[in-house]
Amino acid sequence: MNHEYNIKLLKAAGYDVDKAMNDLGGIEMYEEILQDFYNENLDRVRKIIALKKSNDIKNYTIEVHAMKSECMYLGINELANMCLEHQLKGEANDLNYINSHFDELMTEVAKVLTIIKEYFGK
Repeated sequence: MNHEYNIKLLKAAGYDVDKAMNDLGGIEMYEEILQDFYNENLDRVRKIIALKKSNDIKNYTIEVHAMKSECMYLGINELANMCLEHQLKGEANDLNYINSHFDELMTEVAKVLTIIKEYFGK
């Protein structure tokens, strides 16, 4: 794998890769967690969509909180911030915010997963 090219891809997407790799101890651990993030969030996205549709805001909030935390470890700050907003609005039971900003969140998640897929050459 051409790490230098791939790291540039993540940095171009706005990810704070240097800080994340420093916090995680290097590229090997970063890539392991990034791969786990990709795999777990393919399922998590389906769960988040289902929870929103069923108005299960308590569990919706738990799932976006988990995604936020993982994004923060990986330096995926824009998605982390969006997840934080959804978490806080979920805790406040603000369905209006969640419903009106859900498509933005899902668009950003799809963008992140696409970039990670490209990073690993899938």
